[in-house]
Amino acid sequence: MQQWRQKPYYKPFLWGALGLSLLLLYPLATTVLLDARILAVDDFVQYWAVGRLNALGGNPYDPEQLRPLQYAAGRTEYIEGVATIAWNPPWTLALLMPFGLLPYPLGRLLWLLLHLALVFMSAHVIWGFYGGGAGQRWVAWVAAFIFIPTLFALKVGQIGALLLAGLVGALAAARRERWWLAGVCLALLTIKPQLPYLFWPALLLWSVAQKKASLALAGVGAVAFLTAMALLANPAVLQQYYTAVTTYPPVNWATPTLGAGLRLLFGVEHFGLQFVPPLLGCVWLVFYWYKRRRRWDWLRESPLLLAVSLVTALYAWTYDLVLLTLPAVQLCALASRCTRSRQTRIVAVYVGLNGVILLLQQWIHNDLWFMWVAPAFLFWYLWGMRGSYVQN
Repeated sequence: MQQWRQKPYYKPFLWGALGLSLLLLYPLATTVLLDARILAVDDFVQYWAVGRLNALGGNPYDPEQLRPLQYAAGRTEYIEGVATIAWNPPWTLALLMPFGLLPYPLGRLLWLLLHLALVFMSAHVIWGFYGGGAGQRWVAWVAAFIFIPTLFALKVGQIGALLLAGLVGALAAARRERWWLAGVCLALLTIKPQLPYLFWPALLLWSVAQKKASLALAGVGAVAFLTAMALLANPAVLQQYYTAVTTYPPVNWATPTLGAGLRLLFGVEHFGLQFVPPLLGCVWLVFYWYKRRRRWDWLRESPLLLAVSLVTALYAWTYDLVLLTLPAVQLCALASRCTRSRQTRIVAVYVGLNGVILLLQQWIHNDLWFMWVAPAFLFWYLWGMRGSYVQN
């Protein structure tokens, strides 16, 4: 095989085969894959509708303007006559408008291909971060694509892979001490800022301790740029977002979080209980930061920081746990260098957890009852990492 690759005609042959394959697949992509029966109308219709409305100067946070767009695209699985709002902040719209201007089926196909590529590339890069062997990168790809929250996010057209790619990009830039680039990549995490919420105080503490404001300033600049893009199309979008948040506050969301579990136990009317886990997470961060502050390394600390954030998040859904691809692939990379018995145990528990989630989803369709998933993967991670520390 190596001799074949060294032939002068190897690369032209490879590119020619790729081009021919794309040519043959084109009819499939334009007929079968764009059929609504293949690409179902799912959560992506929210992103598509808000992107389209904002690009056309409408109100992307108005249910009355969203409803005709969503139902014209084919949404029927939710309460009839009720539109679903995408609660992502206004700067997200700059990323959604290009998809919103496309016909829904084409936008959905490109969205799926983009997120497949982002998950693949993120797993590929994470494996290299933590010392995984170059000849075993397929383990990272398998670990990422058998992770049920990842498959669920891809299936329903959710946006989590963009956050994952932003985090991985930021870590890659930080590894090379390119702090401005890291800050720009971190801006993608503000699409759902409540998920990696412990990163924000940690970033503040690190910036003060290291006297480096470039990372934070670059992140703020990137968010400002995206917001300006959204404002160019719709100058009233910031006011529209504020009105929607204050008019339709997400008080009654039954998310699979510990806060929602506390409200289920002590009364759903006690909204303040939703904030107890994030407050405990911040307390944990204070002690963790104090212990690690002198040798803080973003590549080393980020997996645990992210896992604790998702376990104690104010709001999160099961598909948002695609971000746990970072600690999952890190631990798989570690396992690839462990003894065979320990490797087998780590992998078996990982596969088992995903199998249980997949099995339960066949009977339980209320996401609230999957609040145990994030804590379970945190315990798996801590158990697998015990006595070990990946050096970078």
